[in-house]
Amino acid sequence: MECNLLLGNGFNAAFNAYISNAINGNWLDDHLLNYSTDYKDIVNSLCIEKDKNFKNYIDWFVTNNVNNIEDMLGLLSDADRVKKLIISDSINSNNETNIFGMYVKDNIDLDVIRNKITHAFFEYMEIAMLGFSSKMSSDNAPGFNLKYEYSHKICNKNLTCAKTIFSFNYDLLIYYVLVKGGVSSFSDGFGRRGDEYLVFNGGFVSGKCKLYFIHGAFHLVEKKGKTYKLSANKDSYILAELYKASKRGYSSINIFASDTTAKIEKILKNDYLKFVYETLLQLKGTVIIYGCSMGFGQHVDKDEHIWRQIVNAKNVTDIIIGIPNIKYEDIKKFIVNQLKKYSHMKTLPGLKFFKQEDYNIWSKEDWIKAIIADSGA
Repeated sequence: MECNLLLGNGFNAAFNAYISNAINGNWLDDHLLNYSTDYKDIVNSLCIEKDKNFKNYIDWFVTNNVNNIEDMLGLLSDADRVKKLIISDSINSNNETNIFGMYVKDNIDLDVIRNKITHAFFEYMEIAMLGFSSKMSSDNAPGFNLKYEYSHKICNKNLTCAKTIFSFNYDLLIYYVLVKGGVSSFSDGFGRRGDEYLVFNGGFVSGKCKLYFIHGAFHLVEKKGKTYKLSANKDSYILAELYKASKRGYSSINIFASDTTAKIEKILKNDYLKFVYETLLQLKGTVIIYGCSMGFGQHVDKDEHIWRQIVNAKNVTDIIIGIPNIKYEDIKKFIVNQLKKYSHMKTLPGLKFFKQEDYNIWSKEDWIKAIIADSGA
């Protein structure tokens, strides 16, 4: 039976939970990130920005409890789009335009604001994932301390039992775990070297687990319609590599958007992201979804386009979804209704559920087998 994994922020949270339990609640390293979807520490760090206009935006986000980086950048993107259509009576006495409750001066370049937030996000994740002194080498990444190497071996084995892995996460935690098991254990479609970096050519190695980043990742950049992977450099930080690439005309591939339509627009403009998106519709067998909210508790489901692809993949037989123990039944009911709404098929694939806290991918051996057996798929 083919099994495919789709991993969200819960994959990182499970790592967080495992390490926390392993050391009795005390963090292994001060620079390890307490993974969460709101990234409040980034917001707090942005609030000390000296640029007055920039600080006004961040203050507005904090006041209105907009702590999710994706929502921040999405709001700014939407505001930029709506601003072009705004009517004059939405302008106040200070010549500011009211957009989604934000008063935006006409002379403010929202691209600058977005770039600052994105850079701060990269920088924060760089520090959190690698520590202040460690480099791109997976051997030096926090959490790969030999004391906890057993958990990484378990996770690596669990991951590579899947035929394909799709990650929503921008950071490289999953990449480091796979590399730790040897680069021969997986394939990501990058091979033939471009002018400076490895280029995406869709050349996946037969028989190996395939790894995809659904909305991009820190180590992926694009230029003139082509996608490239930054090569590991033991003497350089990821952020530094991204900076060098940007100076050479490359753009980072990370989709931050507040709604599914905006995400699709960006996906279809990039060769790699479009390939990944279309691959979802070609999946076969079982799909295990781990650590994804699937729109529960959100004003809009920002990843509706992904769920539509999966639920309409004609060769997918079962979808097994991990749900938090809290509000388990409410979330289960919500997801079933959502998938029914998204489906164009006469019948849905078999829907199964499991309590994801009981199946930590970092500590439970034979993770996929256990989930399939216990869910009845």
